[in-house]
Amino acid sequence: MEGKDGAGQRAEVVWTRVYSKSRTPSATDGWYIVYLFSGDGERVYPSLMQGTTEWIACELKPREPAALKKRIEWGSPAHRAIRRRALRLADRDPSQRAHEAWQGL
Repeated sequence: MEGKDGAGQRAEVVWTRVYSKSRTPSATDGWYIVYLFSGDGERVYPSLMQGTTEWIACELKPREPAALKKRIEWGSPAHRAIRRRALRLADRDPSQRAHEAWQGL
């Protein structure tokens, strides 16, 4: 788990990233779950995110649009599966939801 308020650029939205060190060693690489917190700290928004920049020659540079499109096409089925499971669990106790949401993925 990792929390930040912007890498190199301060952001009003604080976030926490839940990830696998072996599959997603940094926020610029791979897919991961992110909890985005509202500026006032009253709300949290779970999101499926991917690295959209690359570290090249000591600078963060945007990935090519075609490469991002290919990654989005690859990740869309997983995102839909996670969303369906979250909707099925929406009426359960929050602690039970969090535990059950990740079983079997």
